[in-house]
Amino acid sequence: MARPSTGKWVQGKELVLPGKEDCYVYLRPNSSVYQYFLSIDGEGIERKSTGKKDLEQAKEFALNRKLEVMARQSQGLKARRVKKLFDFIDDFLIEGQDQEDLLAALKNEVSEEEAIEIINISKNI
Repeated sequence: MARPSTGKWVQGKELVLPGKEDCYVYLRPNSSVYQYFLSIDGEGIERKSTGKKDLEQAKEFALNRKLEVMARQSQGLKARRVKKLFDFIDDFLIEGQDQEDLLAALKNEVSEEEAIEIINISKNI
């Protein structure tokens, strides 16, 4: 069940589907771009920008995301695609980033020693 939309950060809440509190768009203070809130069964909530300033376009964006989530769940897939550590490394290696960039990025995820070990392993793959 979705959390109630109370708080000073939710302004102008508009339900995407009438009577369903699990998906809505809203404005944040000092912003003209709509955000969406989506409650995903078994996976938590998702709050992201729609990138839209028009209410109807924002609602359509949120509805499309809700439908995408429903389709993925009906196929037995997770609604959210979460990148894992090796996906992160692959992206860097594919983009041709050097080891220093990869090391700097990995420092937020693992210790420096683990990052160096991962770089060495990825060279041998």
